[in-house]
Amino acid sequence: MTRLEVACFNYKSACSAIELGAHRIEFASRYLGGGVTPNLSELAQLTQQTHVPVHVLIRCRDGNFVYNHSELLQMQHEIEMAVEAGAAGLVFGCLDANNEINIQANQFLLAAAKHIPCTFHRAFDVLPNYSVGLNQLMDMGFNAVLTSGSNKNAWDGRATLAQLLVQADKKIEVICGGGVRSKHLNEFLETTQTNWIHAACINSLDESIDAQELSQMLFILKQHNNFHEPKNLS
Repeated sequence: MTRLEVACFNYKSACSAIELGAHRIEFASRYLGGGVTPNLSELAQLTQQTHVPVHVLIRCRDGNFVYNHSELLQMQHEIEMAVEAGAAGLVFGCLDANNEINIQANQFLLAAAKHIPCTFHRAFDVLPNYSVGLNQLMDMGFNAVLTSGSNKNAWDGRATLAQLLVQADKKIEVICGGGVRSKHLNEFLETTQTNWIHAACINSLDESIDAQELSQMLFILKQHNNFHEPKNLS
């Protein structure tokens, strides 16, 4: 079964996505900056009123993914607050000056997360070697990686995503995201065979959910899942 994680950049959009039937929310703020840690008091309100899992972006600033000691301490604190507010999962990623995975920094944040599932975000897409990077994430204990297949968007990266899904071999979830739209969703699903799609479904005028686009994506996923559902031959 393929599910849809919707990236929401304000509380109202998250509520709308849940009402429309999103399978999971990634809660963040500042879409134009690539996303940063959202208002965690709003996260608490959100988790108290829904059973839909809410994963939270932990990113203390926009820009690159190379963080100094004080920034890592800030993100550690944000992780602790997010867990207390009811986050079902955490999304973060740290690189070094060579755009390779900073193992020590990521392990520091993973330790703060404790038992909460963690996703390595699209910092993955700037790695010089995505195959090596995926193995490192699995070794560190990340539950998932959000990626567009080392491309500007997931549609262009669909062949790489298919390769990553084979390499992952269900040991880590590969969440395919970045520019996924309803107009090419069917072909994308057939190419990648992914279990998770990530999309913002943003209205071009602001950071609000485009309800029509989200509804269309959910409709296509429902058809896809029904078609691929194992048939009872008894």
